[in-house]
Amino acid sequence: MLVQQYLSYTGLGMQYAITAELATKDSITSDERSDIIGSSLVITGLISFVLLLLGLGIQVTGFPLFEKYYFSHYALALFLVVGLYHLQQLFTNIYRVFGYLSRIVASELLTAIIPLVSVLMFNNSPILINILLWALVFSGFLSVLIYIIKKPFKVKVGMNQKIFIRLLRMGIPLLVYNISHHLITTSGKTMVSSFYSVEEMGYYSFSHSITTGVMLGLNAVSWVVFPNILSKTHSGIPNEQVADFIQRVNKLYNTSVFFMIYLVILLLPALFIVLPQYKQASISLSVLLLAQAVLSASFGFNCVAIARKEQMKVAGVSAISAGITTGLSSLLAFTHVSFDRIALAVLFGAFVYSILQSKLGARLITRPGPGIKAFLSIIPIGSLTSVVILLIGLFTGYPTLAGLLGFFTLLLTNRQNIYAILEFINEKSSSKSNH
Repeated sequence: MLVQQYLSYTGLGMQYAITAELATKDSITSDERSDIIGSSLVITGLISFVLLLLGLGIQVTGFPLFEKYYFSHYALALFLVVGLYHLQQLFTNIYRVFGYLSRIVASELLTAIIPLVSVLMFNNSPILINILLWALVFSGFLSVLIYIIKKPFKVKVGMNQKIFIRLLRMGIPLLVYNISHHLITTSGKTMVSSFYSVEEMGYYSFSHSITTGVMLGLNAVSWVVFPNILSKTHSGIPNEQVADFIQRVNKLYNTSVFFMIYLVILLLPALFIVLPQYKQASISLSVLLLAQAVLSASFGFNCVAIARKEQMKVAGVSAISAGITTGLSSLLAFTHVSFDRIALAVLFGAFVYSILQSKLGARLITRPGPGIKAFLSIIPIGSLTSVVILLIGLFTGYPTLAGLLGFFTLLLTNRQNIYAILEFINEKSSSKSNH
């Protein structure tokens, strides 16, 4: 799964470029849209084919790679999964821009349900990992079919050189940003896989996976609204209007993320009653959840930077943060501290990223000031205090008490934002009922 995550960056950023190209243009002809989609499909198809050949070569030759995890046994299926993932993500982002969400839902459900059913059916099989990987291949193939059959838009399959160069100029900086951004969390997992036992890697991977699962709901919301935010924050729209809009996004989204993360942390004892064998992952899981909340806080400013074609600056911020996280986690791994301390390096990197990203975003809407002032606009002092309280409790043996104190601190210091969230929900509910 770790190798799969790294291989997912081989798509040259086409899924990001297609979103930015189709969502930030006020007027685009049907023919131009068809050329953009067709060129991106050709590029992605070629990348997927190369991955297929690489996976086949590694498996046939038994090339000695990551031998601790018997990687060459699974190479072909894994590379197929990634190739299909590239195609699926490209189609998903195209359909997202057009607002055709039903096919996206069907595709994502297949990708989740087929592997899950496979595990439940063959959970005692000695070749379970192989079965799971081929189930992912099958679900990826079906997902692509869902998008291709009777697609609701025209595609001109071919390679338009000008569009190809434009997509690369847009996609590669966004890819660099996404690689660097994900490295903030992935670098910790990489260090644990390299310097710790397979069992400890299992605990840390469990923490990482649960954290990803918890964030799915809010990530789904941000994923759906992302094109809409780009359309309301790109160059040409008055800065004051953009600033007011982003301030509202930050209040609603960031408070929701922290609120949900604290609820999950308070419910973790129930999780470990069901899965007692993973109780050693409790500290790393809590810290990684906090790291995700801190990372997510810069969502609004991140949208502004991408909408205004400042991908390279965003990539630079991400690269600096990832470099600091990797260096710190390497240092901790070399000193052989407990694996859950690696999660602290990830949290520190998340803070660095959000500070730098908030400073960049504030500058783009002509609200310069100290970096810490921009940072406190996305994570106010009350939320920071709640994080400190929780961390002290986690590492002094009082996680439940600290979780409760942190949660109530968050509620008390963010009362206005919570009222704003309730008003927003009520406003949307009333709007839907009127329709």
